[in-house]
Amino acid sequence: MTEDFYREILEFHAEHPQGSQQLVDYDSEGSYQSPKTGNDCSVRMKTENGVIVQISVGVNGSALARACASIMACSLKDVKLAEARKTAFEILSFLDGEKTLDLPGDLSVYRSIIDYPERFDCALLAWRSLLVAESS
Repeated sequence: MTEDFYREILEFHAEHPQGSQQLVDYDSEGSYQSPKTGNDCSVRMKTENGVIVQISVGVNGSALARACASIMACSLKDVKLAEARKTAFEILSFLDGEKTLDLPGDLSVYRSIIDYPERFDCALLAWRSLLVAESS
């Protein structure tokens, strides 16, 4: 896939964020504020039998942070919590240079983000919030 394709995915999600509605009925919630940028994100999830059936993400941050939060919300609906946690750690490890990454669909944009370490903080904001919510 080309850089232009990844940019199109990110621009679409930044302009049309998914999962931005705030859930009223949820069973886990987590927030994370970046010590580097001050941007913050909150995640709320409704689960049934260990599966995420609804997820909402609120981001106060850059277009990249909003886009990555939207991609995360789309990618994790109807996914087991354990798999969501695994995906979060895979993305964190990939951007830390510790492992290779082969994620499906729109999650593939992280292959383009690896070239911009100054953007990692924004790209990981929602995933870090998810890990706080998942552990609560």
